[in-house]
Amino acid sequence: VNARAAIDGYQYRCKVSNAAGTVYSDIAALTVIRKPAITSQPQDVVTENGKTVQFSVKASGGELSYQWQYRTSEAEAWAD
Repeated sequence: VNARAAIDGYQYRCKVSNAAGTVYSDIAALTVIRKPAITSQPQDVVTENGKTVQFSVKASGGELSYQWQYRTSEAEAWAD
């Protein structure tokens, strides 16, 4: 089965037959996990020293987790 969004949630089973009869396997469901998408990007903030600021982002997709990262310059590696 080529997993794709169009068949997310489909159920499958196997039918096995011989001269004595037919049996069916248990049902197996297909869940297609989609890559998350950013639906609202964070915005730049300009503020005074010592003030508290807030960044926000919105994303779509199932069972999302979020981890903000920062770096001190474009040459630096990202840190959690």
